Amino acid sequence: MVLGCGDERRSLPGVITSPAYPSDYPHQRECVWTIVAPDNHQVILNVTDFLLEQHVDCNFDYLEIR
Repeated sequence: MVLGCGDERRSLPGVITSPAYPSDYPHQRECVWTIVAPDNHQVILNVTDFLLEQHVDCNFDYLEIR
């Protein structure tokens, strides 16, 4: 389990979890990870468990990948 909230990840393979996973994460927490792959390698993301706080417009929780 990763207790931090965002950093740069270079490990092969790597695991990213929200703070306190599998428990609820802290209120108003924003976590940003930068995934860096070596030259001529690719990043494959496998999301295995994802739960959003319920809201009509999904204004509170989201996953952004770019």
